[in-house]
Amino acid sequence: MNIRVLKLVTGEELVAEVTMNNGSYTVKNPLRIMMVPPKSANDGISIGLAPFAPYVDWEKGANIASEKVVFIMDAAKDLAAQYASIFSPLVLPNKSGLIVPR
Repeated sequence: MNIRVLKLVTGEELVAEVTMNNGSYTVKNPLRIMMVPPKSANDGISIGLAPFAPYVDWEKGANIASEKVVFIMDAAKDLAAQYASIFSPLVLPNKSGLIVPR
């Protein structure tokens, strides 16, 4: 899975599976990245992921012209892991520790 972050000329930021094709990007299963305000004064800003154009079948992918993309970068490890967990058919264990049989 090639999980990338794209910023579009519209200002939207997406995380998606991305491949390059003849001057355009093929995007599959995009999610819009949104800033979430802190719940209290001690909390930092968080991000949320929301469906991007949920009325479209993204499984086959869609092309976005490269001139409509401001930048494209690899997703941060935590973001890529969260994205993969959303679209993976597998349920992965939490990293907090090992499960040891008795």
